[in-house]
Amino acid sequence: MKKNISQNPPPAPVKPIAWGPALACLILLILGAWAFSGIKGHGFVWDDLEYIQNNPILAQPLSKSIPHFFGLNYYVGNYHPLTMTVYALIYQKAKLDPALYHQVVLYFHLANILLVFWFSWLLAGRRLWIAFWVAAIFGLHPLRVESVAWVSELKDVLYAFFFLGALIAWVWRSRSSRPMLFTLISFLLFCLSLLSKPAAVSFPLAIMAIDYYQQGRFSRSDWLRYLPFFVLSFIMGMITIQAQDKAVGAVTHYNLTERIMLSSYAMIQYIKQLFLPGPLSALHPFPAKSGEGFPLIFKIAPFIAALVLAGVWYSRQYGRLLVFGFGFYLVNVALVLQFVTVGMAVMSERYSYIPHIGLLLALAIALDQYLLPKFKSGTAGYALLAGLFVPVIAFSLMTRERTKVWKNNKTLWTDVAEKYPETAVAYYNLGTYFMKEVQDDDSALAWYQKAIQKDPEHARALINLGLINGRKKNKDLALDYFARAEKKEPGFFELFRNRGYVHSMFGAYDEALADFSKYLELIPTDAQIYYGRALIYQMKKMNDRAYEDFSSAVRYDPYNGNYWVAKAQSAQSLGKTEEARADVQKGIRLGGKADPTLLKELGL
Repeated sequence: MKKNISQNPPPAPVKPIAWGPALACLILLILGAWAFSGIKGHGFVWDDLEYIQNNPILAQPLSKSIPHFFGLNYYVGNYHPLTMTVYALIYQKAKLDPALYHQVVLYFHLANILLVFWFSWLLAGRRLWIAFWVAAIFGLHPLRVESVAWVSELKDVLYAFFFLGALIAWVWRSRSSRPMLFTLISFLLFCLSLLSKPAAVSFPLAIMAIDYYQQGRFSRSDWLRYLPFFVLSFIMGMITIQAQDKAVGAVTHYNLTERIMLSSYAMIQYIKQLFLPGPLSALHPFPAKSGEGFPLIFKIAPFIAALVLAGVWYSRQYGRLLVFGFGFYLVNVALVLQFVTVGMAVMSERYSYIPHIGLLLALAIALDQYLLPKFKSGTAGYALLAGLFVPVIAFSLMTRERTKVWKNNKTLWTDVAEKYPETAVAYYNLGTYFMKEVQDDDSALAWYQKAIQKDPEHARALINLGLINGRKKNKDLALDYFARAEKKEPGFFELFRNRGYVHSMFGAYDEALADFSKYLELIPTDAQIYYGRALIYQMKKMNDRAYEDFSSAVRYDPYNGNYWVAKAQSAQSLGKTEEARADVQKGIRLGGKADPTLLKELGL
């Protein structure tokens, strides 16, 4: 006779001590703060450049920046206005000091550990050890490092904060005498989660998994309650598709069979990494295809995935626990399984942030219901529980060590190069670190050349090689690199910007104007390029166009004093004396330097 697994965990056999949950939460916070204390002193890395360092909108007053973020303006292929608003709020206090940004991300993660504890506490029948263990493994796991040590992943911890709050409100709804109130609270928190990161579109499916676990079926009223959540997810999905269409990113084309292999591999790998984390890397690149196609592990991955799915489906006859846990995992990870292959990575560690909660909950509840009761002896039961906390300690130590890798772009991409020595992206990013952050063109040149050794058509490395050779006065070599890059990515914005700089260095102003104009068609908010194009117009005595570009420069970067001074000079050349006087005074207040002749002409 088959043993039937109860659908809902039984309540704790004894009433929990009042201070038990509070003490558990305090211990979780202490462990979390200790495990991630290594992020102190870390800088900005990778996408932080676009989100923060080179984002002039953050410097604008909140009355301007917040409407901009909510006005369907996209960053790195995403619409997450609430996340960008938090960046703007931090900027008001910290400017470009990374310390406060890192602290805010960590604080949200610590809050999420407590929310996972609460969520697990409710679903596991208020079993204290289950709630503590799930929250500890979730919060201290080394896969969390990418979400916590990388400022760009504020969106990850922020969306999870509201997502978990919405889940808790939804669970509480079924236990409250005021279900409509908690449904509304859940919906509002879901809205905030969507505005933090589009990944929250999975929420309606996540609450369906919870309802399936708790009640086993869906009534008509259930579907009516789900409807607003699905509608909102659909709207955000459409916005996200539009955002990603405008994003600059690699779209890798694979046939249907290959995409099934990649998706299956990612699905299995996220599960494997939960129990056996490693190798850990900021980038897990797509596999290189040999003459026989993908490596063997990718070829057998669909069969492994099919066995896992079949096993989960078969488990229904024993109860709903495994279906719930795996279903919660799958619906939250499905959209990032690279069936539509976009970007450079077959999987990314940050994508496991919410999905792993379902697997951990199912595992802990199953152990509590079916393994622990077999140990009649209290000593044996306590020994088993103690053994379950060994990975908590191990993961804490791994996490503390792993945070060191995210210190800066040099440490980060050196680690990727060690894990995946054949990937050109790591060498490209090391070159960019030396070129942009250290201003060491010689070292950058060496890394970029290594990148194109691994991938001779790496357009972005070729473009930067063109820029560096232009700065070294190697005009012909520079233009050759640009030509090679243009064959690979003919419409890439950095090509036009860097080639425009090189043309202007060698006095080819018409060519420079053409490139800068193409660049501004693609990136119409770059104040620096408007300023550079304006200087060329000014040199060519095209004063009206120079004035228009200087005006655009101060519009997109209103805190650069030199831009205001240049605009003042342009306005004066067109006889706009009063405007020029106001502009130059503003520029000087912002730290710009004005020509004494101009000041004399303006009576200042």
